[in-house]
Order: sequence, then structure tokens, then C-alpha cells
Amino acid sequence: MHHHITITTDAGRESVYVSAFKGILYRAFSEVVITEINTNIASRNIQQAAFSLQHSFTYFPAETLHIIDVDSSFVLYKRLLYTKHENQHFIALDNGVLSLVLPDVQTQVFEVVTSSIENQSRYEKFAFAAKHILNGTKTIEMFKPIANVVTFKHQLPGIIGNRITAQIIAIDNYGNCITNLHFDELNRHLRGRKVVIRLPMDIVFKGVMNSYYDVEDGECVCIKNNMGLLEIAIHNANASQLLGLHEKSSIIFEME
Repeated sequence: MHHHITITTDAGRESVYVSAFKGILYRAFSEVVITEINTNIASRNIQQAAFSLQHSFTYFPAETLHIIDVDSSFVLYKRLLYTKHENQHFIALDNGVLSLVLPDVQTQVFEVVTSSIENQSRYEKFAFAAKHILNGTKTIEMFKPIANVVTFKHQLPGIIGNRITAQIIAIDNYGNCITNLHFDELNRHLRGRKVVIRLPMDIVFKGVMNSYYDVEDGECVCIKNNMGLLEIAIHNANASQLLGLHEKSSIIFEME
């Protein structure tokens, strides 16, 4: 039987650690498909890791196991956690990342007891958990239900009067800047009005367009991306670099 496993990590795309981790997983399973969701997460950036996985895990086959190896210090975060949601499995350390991948979702969380392999690497511990989860051999002694785990809340757009202040939460390889404002949320407040988008450095432009190609080369544009989130871009250019935008930069949507 083929098993499906994904890896999201800040170890680095070219890191030997990613190759070693995959080797350990291949050794643990006779038949397994391993997919790298994102192996180039910024160091210790659990928000970026959560964003990458949150918007991709639903596309994988049922019973896929998602390993989140970000900010993975067994010294700081001693507990390895497991949870399941909608036929998808997740394992990560107790550093809050699971609460960001599954915001507002109530799941039973288990601590994975790895005392039998205490002197092994964290990759061996992840593989230990993965093997028992996917092979259906986990027991109450190995997977203990717990109630108190580290949690975080997603930063939500701020709404005051006719202004919505959003925040950039991700930047893609093209320099397009993804905000935390959902298109439907903006529409609820527009009520037929027009919107003006205000960026840092006094850059102002109007309206949400259907695509990058609705403006001329070098012009700023705001579009709804395939996740339903509003995205700031420059047609045929890198918006992040040219506009000085980065994660946590504020974007103001003002209704006229």
C-alpha cells in the first residue's frame, strides 16, 4: 500500500538534512510517496510554514500525513504532537504551528511518546510517529491525549470606519504580496462603494482587478488570488522589491 507524506521545513531547499530526513522515511516504509510542500521556509518562521500547508493540504489524498519540521528544537519544545482533521494527519512539535495550520478547528491532540528512541535524531522521532500513524499501529501508550498545547491566533485585518488595515502574510517567488484580507470580507464592507488601496511610501491606486493583465507593464494592481485572498502585485515586475513591501507590511483598503 502506498502511503503519502508531505514535508514542510525550514531546513533549506538544498540542505543535506532534507535528503537525510527523506532517506529515513523511505527506510521506514516499503512504499511511500514523499512531497515537499515547502522546504525553504525562513528560519523559525512558523507563520510562513502554516500558510504554505494550510492552503495546500486539502488537495492531497485522504490519510496523507503532513510533517511540519519548523523551529524544531526538542530542547525548547519537548513534546511531539499529533492530530487528525478531515482524513488528514499532522505531526509537529509543540510550538504553536498546528494552531495556525488549523485555525478555529477543534481536534483531539496527542503527545507522541518517543522514550523508546530517546537518543535518536528528531527525524527518527518524526519517522517513528509516522510509521505508527500510517500503519495503524499507534496505541494509547504511544499517543497520549493532551489538552494544553501552545496556540497562536492569526492576525486579522483591522477595521475602523471606512478603512480596513490588512497585513502582508506571504510573498511568492514573483514578489507578489499576499495579504490577510479575504476578497469576500472586503466585499461585505464595500456595499457598492469603490475602494482605494494605500501602500507605504504614499503609493495609491484604485480597485480590485480580475488579473495582472488588467493594467499596463510596471503598474500596481490588486487582485483576488486563487485562495480568495487579496494580493498586491506589479505587472511584470517584483512588487516586494520595487515597493519595499515585506511580511507584516500594512496595506490600507479605504472605501469611497
